[in-house]
This record gives sequence, C-alpha cells and structure tokens, in this order.
Amino acid sequence: MLESKKSELTIGMPIYNNEKIIRNCLEKILSLPFTNFKLIISHDGPNKIISKMCKEYQISDKRIQYFEQENNIGSKNNFEFVLKKASSEYFCWVAQDDEILTGFIEKNIQVLKENKNVVCSSSQVELFGERIDSIKIKKNDSRFLKIKKKILLKFAHIENISTNDSYQNNVRMYLRKRGHQHIFYGIYRTEQLKKILVTEITHAFDWASMINALRYGNFHVINEVLCKRYDGGVSSKGLFNYAKVNRLKKIDMIFLNAKFVSWCYNNLDKKIFMQNLDCFCFTILEGFFYLFVDFSRYVLKKNLKNNLINSKKN
Repeated sequence: MLESKKSELTIGMPIYNNEKIIRNCLEKILSLPFTNFKLIISHDGPNKIISKMCKEYQISDKRIQYFEQENNIGSKNNFEFVLKKASSEYFCWVAQDDEILTGFIEKNIQVLKENKNVVCSSSQVELFGERIDSIKIKKNDSRFLKIKKKILLKFAHIENISTNDSYQNNVRMYLRKRGHQHIFYGIYRTEQLKKILVTEITHAFDWASMINALRYGNFHVINEVLCKRYDGGVSSKGLFNYAKVNRLKKIDMIFLNAKFVSWCYNNLDKKIFMQNLDCFCFTILEGFFYLFVDFSRYVLKKNLKNNLINSKKN
C-alpha cells in the first residue's frame, strides 16, 4: 500500500516483547477502514523474532516505520520516541496489547476538528485480561464475594470521563477518578501533545501528562466502546517486573509514586495541591501497597520452592 503524501494521523506503537500479541495488534491496526495514517513502531530491547516480523510488515506496508532501540530505554522514553518522530496533524498511542476498533480514529478526529477547546478525545473502552476477569461478578459467587467485587468495581473507575469545568475542578476530578488511565490513549493534536508530555519523571509520567493536558482544554469521551484495552498494570504483572522493564532504581520502587507527587507540588498552584492533599496521600500509600503485595508474592514463592526442595530430600 502506498503511503499518502501527508498522513492525517500518526499511531505511535512502543513495543517490548511477545510476538503473538504484537502481531495481533498490528493486524487489527492495518485492517482498519481508516487508512490515512502512519504507524511508527519502536522496539525497546529488540529480539530477532519480533525484529524480523516487524521488518516484514514494514516491507509489505509503506505506512509503517520501524525503529529498534539497541538498549532497553524504558517505557516512558519509548513513548516519547514515537511521539518525537510524528509530523502529522493528529497523534495517538496504541499499546501493543490493545485494540482500536472501527470508528475510533474517525470519530475522535472529528471531535477535535469541531472543538478547539478539546485537548484529547477518546471513547469508552472494553477491558479484557486476568485482573478485570477476577473482579467481574459471576452467578456462582458467594454473597460476600459479590459485595467485595462491587466495592472493587466502584473504586476501579473503569470508565473514561469527560471534563467540562475549571482547570482546578478538572484536576480534582482526574486525581480522584483517573482509574485505569484510558484517556491517555486518546487522540491529540500532535504539536500540542509534544508540549504536554511530561518527561522529567519515569513512573506515572502519563498521570502527570494528563494533568498538564488539562491546561490546554477538556477531555472528550465518546459514549460508545471503540477500543479494547488489556487490563494489566503494576498490581497484576508485579512491581519487580515493572521496575525492570522501566529501569527504576530501588529507591524509586520503595517510593513508587513520590516523584509524581513531587512533580505535582512543583507544577500545580499550591492552593490546588493542598486541595488535593487527600489524593496525594492515597497515591503515596498506593505505591507502598504494590510493594507489599509484590514482596509477599516473592516470599511466598521462595517458601514454596524451599518446601518443595526439602520434600524431595526427605
């Protein structure tokens, strides 16, 4: 397929590993009815199998630009890399394990064209994966388990939420209901997004970027499911694995969200910061919770391994 003279949209796709997932994501993108886009793939710490696969796709479809990072640069830098390469009017990121559906691109671009006060347009999403499956209410669940799952679903903030208020109130709502952070994967004006993206911190750079984005306008959410997102994250994949992929130092693991809170302190009006002190305290505690869960998993796994070794000796 020949690339158009000027692509209307750039899709940035930072990838890491898992050939099957990446192939599925690529196939879905390339089969979309909207075709006037450029797909920029950045492979962080490439392996031969995925490298060969991506190069084959690049040869067969001229809309694809494929880059390899010689060393692992981390998730944040990989997201930043694909954005820097973009020159189209509009831009969106697609995670390697997500799927954008028919209508997502066209409808969100139309929203941006018609509303200059909208900084990011997205849609509702359908979640899939082990974590969301674990909190879905099933018929054979006990009464206690159903109540527990209802509470978890209430505070998970699965839905995307539009904003239409003052910057102060929009920040408050975002901090309280950022949940699964789907809005980050909406469509933006490229040059505006380059000013928005926060690069000073590694973990939670997406949270900080969305707070930054609210300075430029509102979030708009189309009230229909036009995207499927894998429900992963720190709690499901493990903090130690997350730290390895994102090249976090040990001190950053212990105080996981501290740099995000520090960024907010330095970049928000002090009145706004103090009004959201409860959110920031919870955010700090959230980081300690993930560390506790992952450490508990590590100890349990080690004990099970030792018990297995001792049982074999006996």
